[in-house]
Formats: sequence, C-alpha cells, structure tokens
Amino acid sequence: MSAINTRWPLPRVPRVRPAIPLPWFPPATAAGAVLVRHPRLLSALLPLYLASYPALSLKPRERELVILRASWNAGGYYEWGHHANVQRALGRDWAWMRRIARGPEALGWEPRQVALLRAVDELYSCQRIGDDTWSRLYFLSPRQRAELCLVTGFYDAGAQLYGSLGVPYDGWSRTPLTLPSPPSWAAAPPEPRGPREAPAPIPAGTPERPSVPWLPVAPRARKLLAGHPHLPSALRFLAHRVGGHLTLTGERMDLVVLRTLDLCGRDSSWAQEEWRLRALAAEPGLAARARTGTAADGREAALIQAVDELHTGRYVTDATWTELSGFLSSRQLIELLTAVGAFRMLAMTATTLDGRV
Repeated sequence: MSAINTRWPLPRVPRVRPAIPLPWFPPATAAGAVLVRHPRLLSALLPLYLASYPALSLKPRERELVILRASWNAGGYYEWGHHANVQRALGRDWAWMRRIARGPEALGWEPRQVALLRAVDELYSCQRIGDDTWSRLYFLSPRQRAELCLVTGFYDAGAQLYGSLGVPYDGWSRTPLTLPSPPSWAAAPPEPRGPREAPAPIPAGTPERPSVPWLPVAPRARKLLAGHPHLPSALRFLAHRVGGHLTLTGERMDLVVLRTLDLCGRDSSWAQEEWRLRALAAEPGLAARARTGTAADGREAALIQAVDELHTGRYVTDATWTELSGFLSSRQLIELLTAVGAFRMLAMTATTLDGRV
C-alpha cells in the first residue's frame, strides 16, 4: 500500500489473502473478505459488531472521539480511515482530525474531551484508567464508563487483527492515512493500584476449561463485566457460535492467554483470581513459562514473541509471522490475533472497573 502514515506498519501484500479476489473492494468490505477465511468466527463477530452501535449509551460524538483516538494510538489504519472519512462527510474538518492525532495536550479541547482522550491513552499504554482520570469522567454514567473501556479495547483489538493480517484499506479517500505523525508520546502510568478486595478462594479440583478460551473464567471478572446490561448476552452468543469450532486450543492457547494476562497486569483482584484458575487448569510449568517469557520449544517461543509484539506495537512483525505460519493455519492465525485482542479488551475493562463498581 502507498500513501499510508509511516508510523503504521503494514505488509506489502495481505498475509491472509481475501477469499474474494476482487481488484478493489467496496468501502468497509475488505476486512470481511479476509475474515471469511474463518466463517464461523466471522458469523459470531459480525452480528456483535453490527449490534454494538444501537446498544451503546455513549453519545455519538464522544464515541467517535474514543474510536478515532484508540485507532490512531494502535495504528489502526483501517478503522481510523473509515471513521475519519465518515466524520469528514458529517462536517468535521481536518483540523479536528489532526487534534485527535496530537491527543489531549492539543489546544482547543473541552475539559470533557480531554478526560476522554486521557482515558483512551491510559488504556492503550497501561491497560487501565487511573484514579485521577477516572474522577474526571464524572459526566459518564457507570454503564458509559464501562463502554469507554470496551470501545477502546475493541478498536485496539481491531488494529491488531487487521494490521497483522494485512487487510487492504478500502476507504473512498486515503487522505486520513496521510496525516502527519505527532511527536512520540507515552501516557504517564497511573499510580500503582493493588487489589481492592482479597481474591476469592479457589474451589477444590481442576477448573473447567471455557468453550472460548479467551473469555475470562474468574467469577469476579464475570461479575464485573455483568454490570453492563448487554455484555453477558453478547459473550454467551459468542460462546454459542464459536465454542467447539476453534482449532487453536489446549496448551498453545493457554500460553497465549496467560502471557496476555501477565502483560496486562496481575495486580487487581480479578486478575489474581483469573491467573490462579488458569494456572491450575494448564499443564505443569506452563504458567511459569508464560510469566517469565521462556519457552519449551521454538513454537512456544514464536507464540510468546507474537503476544509480546501485539502488546508493545499492536502488530506481529514479518519474522514472527513467518515462524507462526510454519505451524499455524490461516484460521489459527486469525484465532490467535482475535484471542489476544478480545482478552485484552475484557481485561482492561475488568481491571479498570475492579474496586470501582
């Protein structure tokens, strides 16, 4: 691809080729043409994606601000380009788009917009919203605060998925992709925050494996996520559609999720409970390898490296992709990227809400 911001890595050719080899795609269809390589997963994600907008209580302007900043931070050229084009068609000028790229320190933002942008930046850098920024989100209801985390995580996950797969950009204008990069930045990490409540005791016996490995298993996490009226039903629908139809499972997926959980932080009560349950269900020694980043063989090393790259850059590099492609199919590669992104989204939401709701 040409004329794309240099801060957004992208393969020269799609790593997983679209199932429909068209010379060009109507706007916003190229992603589906790639993900249809895993039809069962697409049949679960597409309805959830389409149903999420009517169910959101975030105001449209606040939602789009969150989406655009989350996509920009994570290098999500696909969603950034489409949403920027839509906002341009609705009357927003390019100066507004450039301010989003510059972030909360840019001139011209209202205090509420600054709070939203800072929250998105902290979720990107630290996987949680700090207490100071949380207090500045007083204008959001508890449900809207949860949605802020979920929307940020969703578009962060989309950047990982579409970028690493090399989905071709199919927007009607490439102008949003050519905006100049702002100076490098990093959100100041929020103050350390330990468990607000003691983790619940772990029941005797080996915990049951979930049908969808990247959904949280800790009762505390489920309770936190159940605070949103539509999220539990959405997760049940996902489990119904893809449970039993995934091919990247067992020890490999245990390693991926445990490594993701460790990188997202294990200080909160829900994360400690989640780690203990998953460590009990995993093979001996797997949790220790996930925590230290060591590997039993070359395949485990490639999986750990992929998770680490998605954490730091939201993108799997060419060398790691080549290693993964040597033992994972296209469907399994899609499952890997989806698992890391989805678990990160739910983890940052649960960590932010833990002790606050």
